[in-house]
Amino acid sequence: MTDPNLDLQESGWEELRREARKIEGDLDVKLSSYAKLGARSWKSMEMEIQSSLEKLLDINDSMSRCAASAASTTSVTQKLARHKDILHEFTQEFRRIKGNINSMREHAELLSSVRDDINEYKTSGSMSPRMQLLRERAAIHGSIAHIDDVINQAQTTRAVLGSQRALFGDVQGKVKVLGDKFPVIRGLLGSIGRRRSRDTLILSALLFGAITWKKSHLFDVQICYIAPIQRLGVVKEWWVACGAPMLGQFQLWSLSLRVWSKDLLAVPCCKGHWLFNSRECLFLDSIRCYQHSGEVA
Repeated sequence: MTDPNLDLQESGWEELRREARKIEGDLDVKLSSYAKLGARSWKSMEMEIQSSLEKLLDINDSMSRCAASAASTTSVTQKLARHKDILHEFTQEFRRIKGNINSMREHAELLSSVRDDINEYKTSGSMSPRMQLLRERAAIHGSIAHIDDVINQAQTTRAVLGSQRALFGDVQGKVKVLGDKFPVIRGLLGSIGRRRSRDTLILSALLFGAITWKKSHLFDVQICYIAPIQRLGVVKEWWVACGAPMLGQFQLWSLSLRVWSKDLLAVPCCKGHWLFNSRECLFLDSIRCYQHSGEVA
């Protein structure tokens, strides 16, 4: 015994299929006519095609729900997919034809406007000389009004540039005042730099003399730090550590020089350890000198 609900679903499915095939046939005919532009009322035909596409879409949705509610077979699924493909093809074809018709209509409207301009020009050629002069006068007045607007904009721009020029003049005056004060500071910095250069040259000459003076044996000297110390605000002295750093200390291997900028005196010291604070020291360079048989490398 067959299920009455299944029979009802099958009958609904067949009815929907028949209606879908009917609408598909109508759409095929209407699209052909729409593409040929044979009918004058192309706008009404366009609306009819849109309505048929929407109706076919609703039928396809109903067929999908009917197939989902029942135990659909492979043939039903294939038929439903075919109807959806046909709807998609009709929709794409309608959009393509509609785009072509819009392009042709715009082209026709452009040609019509050109024809109107040509006709107007021909008509204006037969006007009286007085009308032509009045037309030229109106055109000249329009050009004069446009020129007045441009002149007003130029005057406004000139005023803005004048205010900016005054502002730049004030800035230039302030810069000149600062430039009058800067030479004093620049001269002070220059004297400081020259004194530092002189002190560096003195130390370099003394260290070179001390190194070349030791010719009796092979030795290794490494200039590590020079620490400036101020005494009583008058006399400066430098401690020159010759050796290698060892965990924050400097071991003096061969000699140490203590130089006064006033007396230019070099005093050799004995071997020992000296601890320098890195924040009070001026790092110069590390130099390794080898001396043997009177030659310095």
